[in-house]
Amino acid sequence: FEVAGMHGTARIPAADVALLIGSAEGEAERLYLRQGEVLVGAVRAPGLVLDRQDGTTVQIEPVGIRGLLFERAEADGRAPAGADALVLRESGDRLAVAWTPASSVRLSTPWGILQVPWKDVHRLELQLAPQVTWLVHLADGSHLHAVPADPEIVLPTLRFGIVRLPASELAAVERLTGSGEGEPPAISES
Repeated sequence: FEVAGMHGTARIPAADVALLIGSAEGEAERLYLRQGEVLVGAVRAPGLVLDRQDGTTVQIEPVGIRGLLFERAEADGRAPAGADALVLRESGDRLAVAWTPASSVRLSTPWGILQVPWKDVHRLELQLAPQVTWLVHLADGSHLHAVPADPEIVLPTLRFGIVRLPASELAAVERLTGSGEGEPPAISES
């Protein structure tokens, strides 16, 4: 499979695909990968055929189907090797990231601007009511409401390298490695 999306083109082995959503319903095409990533974009699948019971085969184009579910595999649900978190974009892309020691996010809070290392974020989720904010759950069990202090978020993705994402497009971050419970966050004012 090949997906041409907002961050570039990715080639995906068929064995890594759990679900293909075509654009037959007018939606963007999506590949759901066994390890949790979701790639949105134009999907090409040269040579994708279905074997029919009568012994014939049918060539399939992703653009013409609603969905194609692949059979369950042992790799289903296992986090990508080397990934620290999955990041969800408003577009539906869900990308695996590997935080570097310098990876952090600047948050604007009622107490000022805070610099929070991504490794200290257990989960981040977009809240739409009563006002639009991020609800940031930290590794030590605490949480805070904040908005991005910068217009852009830099993400070290495993698949596309460094991705610069408009902060308004970040919908969620889910930490994959360790719960981090009891670890004090390393927050600094900036």
